[in-house]
Amino acid sequence: MTKKHTKRALFTSALVLLLCLSMLVGTTFAWFTDSAASGSNVITSGNLDIEVQYTLDGTNWNNLDGATDLFKLGLWEPGHTEVVVLKIENKGSLALKYSANMNIVSETLGKTKDDKDIALSEYLTVSTLTIEAAGVDPVLGMDIAEMTLAKAFESENAIAWGTPVSFKSGNVLEQDMQLFADSTHYVFIKVDMPETVGNEANHNGKDIPSINFGVNVVAAQ
Repeated sequence: MTKKHTKRALFTSALVLLLCLSMLVGTTFAWFTDSAASGSNVITSGNLDIEVQYTLDGTNWNNLDGATDLFKLGLWEPGHTEVVVLKIENKGSLALKYSANMNIVSETLGKTKDDKDIALSEYLTVSTLTIEAAGVDPVLGMDIAEMTLAKAFESENAIAWGTPVSFKSGNVLEQDMQLFADSTHYVFIKVDMPETVGNEANHNGKDIPSINFGVNVVAAQ
């Protein structure tokens, strides 16, 4: 074969190969296939929202924010008792934990007739009780929280209060209490001046003891 024929054969082979490759580019390969795809997905965040109201009589409720009339229904003397009830509602979409406490912001000392100091917080005690509002009890056929609320204001000793502690101790009413979404707790608070208190708490008429305190409810996820 002459060199001229060899070149022509190589050129023809290259041309045929190029045509074959061109044909392969447009060819569709058929294979078994399968697929799965999700629909439209939405991610939303929950919210933390707690509402706290209080009542001094078991009937009328007010927002706790800015309240200045807690435990001020009368003058404190031996045997005097006052009850306040907090209604703590989880209005958000997340379960939460809350803590409730009474803290002394400041205290003004009084004086007895023989010029001894009186710290009113030393002569007051705090008792508490917490109940979940769970609707009508299937056994008793009544709403336990509502029944307890009524009894607390009929007679301050008609319900099973917790052990009294000194007001001065900075009493923690409740700590790390779990409250689910759309749930409510009632926190009952009773402050007493026991009948055993005597003239050691009797001021001289001009140096009057007093307590500036706050009731706080703090919620966290």
